[in-house]
Amino acid sequence: MIEVTMGKDKFSKFKSTIDYLSNIFIEANFVYTDGTFKIAEIGGENALGIEVTFKKIFDGFSVSEDNKHIEFGVLLPEFKKAISRCKEDVIIKFGDLFEIIGGKKRYKVPVIEMYDKKNFKLPELKDIKVSFEIELSELKEMLEDVNAISGDAILFTTKEKKLFFSSENYKNSKCEGEIELDVKENLQEIKSKFGTKFLSDMFLKIPFEKAKINLGDDYPLLSEFEDEELKIEAILAPRISNED
Repeated sequence: MIEVTMGKDKFSKFKSTIDYLSNIFIEANFVYTDGTFKIAEIGGENALGIEVTFKKIFDGFSVSEDNKHIEFGVLLPEFKKAISRCKEDVIIKFGDLFEIIGGKKRYKVPVIEMYDKKNFKLPELKDIKVSFEIELSELKEMLEDVNAISGDAILFTTKEKKLFFSSENYKNSKCEGEIELDVKENLQEIKSKFGTKFLSDMFLKIPFEKAKINLGDDYPLLSEFEDEELKIEAILAPRISNED
């Protein structure tokens, strides 16, 4: 059994995180191991994996004695509906079911068996060529442009101190541009293409303002979002293409 408490502000951040995940996945695994509490999930034909580490988002946290490793699978839409009904301080109990207590209200959501997704961990990436921080408002605007105008994949290219993007659909409508990066040295030139839908899933509803982006040549994209309360890491597999 795990029990957590959150005040209004931290609970709002927690709800935003669950909302973000529920727009990508149907289910997720809460995992407690030796003092660390996380959500780990993979989906999108195994193209997109996300791991959320809860740092200081809980005002109170307690775990039953002798529990060094516990996993709780949940249907995210059901969990989201329950926590969305709570407005103020909240208690969540993780055990044989999820019990959410907000004031005089109590909601219960069943625990599900995750089977093949148990013990899922993000893979370690060893061939990252470039890393930089970026304002998410710029990435989100780029994704909105591509979604409105062009194709189902985006080619990222880094060169000098810029991130270039390009997308084209079967009707030859094209969207391209560049984002100036605040880096001290010129970046190594790399190219990697990713699905627009998965990039949109990764970035459009994330409850952060900045991200650290890690890229390689035709290599998975690792995005890192972090503050004092939460750390979210997301890995997206590249869309390999013979096209230029």
